[in-house]
Amino acid sequence: MNTFYVIGLNENVQQLATPDVTPILSSNFIFSGGIKQQETVRSILPKNSTWININIPFNKTFDEYEKFLSNGEDIVLFVTGDPAFFDFTSSLYKRFPDTDLKMMPAHNVFQTLAQHLMIPYHDIYMANFEDHTWHDFDFALIKGKPKIGVSADKIHSPSAIAERMMEYGYNNYTMYVGEYLNDPEMRTIRKMSLVSASSGHFNFPNSILLVKEYENPTQLFGIPDHYFSRVMGEENKITERPVRLMSLSMLELKSKKNFWDIGFCTGSVAIEARLQFPHLHVTGFDIEEECGNLMAINSCRCGAPGIHAVIGDFCNVSLSLLPPPDAVFIGGHGGKLIEMVSRIAEVAESGCIIVFCSLNEESNVFFQHACTLFSLRILEQTRMTIDSYSTCTIYKAINI
Repeated sequence: MNTFYVIGLNENVQQLATPDVTPILSSNFIFSGGIKQQETVRSILPKNSTWININIPFNKTFDEYEKFLSNGEDIVLFVTGDPAFFDFTSSLYKRFPDTDLKMMPAHNVFQTLAQHLMIPYHDIYMANFEDHTWHDFDFALIKGKPKIGVSADKIHSPSAIAERMMEYGYNNYTMYVGEYLNDPEMRTIRKMSLVSASSGHFNFPNSILLVKEYENPTQLFGIPDHYFSRVMGEENKITERPVRLMSLSMLELKSKKNFWDIGFCTGSVAIEARLQFPHLHVTGFDIEEECGNLMAINSCRCGAPGIHAVIGDFCNVSLSLLPPPDAVFIGGHGGKLIEMVSRIAEVAESGCIIVFCSLNEESNVFFQHACTLFSLRILEQTRMTIDSYSTCTIYKAINI
């Protein structure tokens, strides 16, 4: 029977110089882990050994394992801290149930930090910056994770993290910063408010544990319209709450990845989508510079970080660096509805849902004609009357 040896690592490579681990390293030649783990153990691995990077999704990595297992090779895996603490080990066991699995845990820095603070660590959400964006960290904030662990870097430093949290109203967390956690002589742990952390100075390496003290009162389902700043003199230019929620329900956002809000104006649809479906990558488009300012103001007010606002004519702006959308809301079109639908149909994924809010009969005719021209199928249309004078028709179409 083949064996997976799953060895937990902290930053101190000397932990591997033990009677249990040393023979495993010297008698095997297939090793695997992340880039950080490879840098840690590179100097102690046998010459002519093979390294397999662990990548997400795991299937491709597991396919590589399969090749070596079929040749009778055992595989030594390196993970951070306790192997049982992460999804990788359970996924490994499900894929290779007939392979022996031997785990050798070590405390990771967050477990070390939590133990020194006497805080349970089973519910720490490990936010990562592996894609060099704030997306996963923002996801944790919006979801209101009770504890968030962060390995800081030069860009995502404790002060930068504190500033971002305060900017978007997440003042309901206390920050603990651990420096040199694996060095008993240099180790320091500080409890800090976000205000003090925002102007603090920190040594690297450091690790951050954010602990939620109370629920964020600003997060609402169905944000009241009066929460949103509007364009001066055009206070009626907003997708009102009933229309907004109906439109979002039609977009099927729970199963989507990339959502575009075209003609966002106040940003109400993009913001509501970001808060209710924080896994989404949300991009908003508007031709007016003032609307870009409104998006920034309203996003901060409502606690919705991570929305990418593109200012310019949607029919002309470059879309080459954006992932194709699988959900689109058209809130404003400036008389270019057919051109907009043409461009959406050109770049959108097959199966993309397009929802359009039409305020008059002319727009109804143009949208129906655009769907015919560009092979969109209308799945649903709903007529809503908000008050005695405000009526709209919401269309749901799919890119075939």
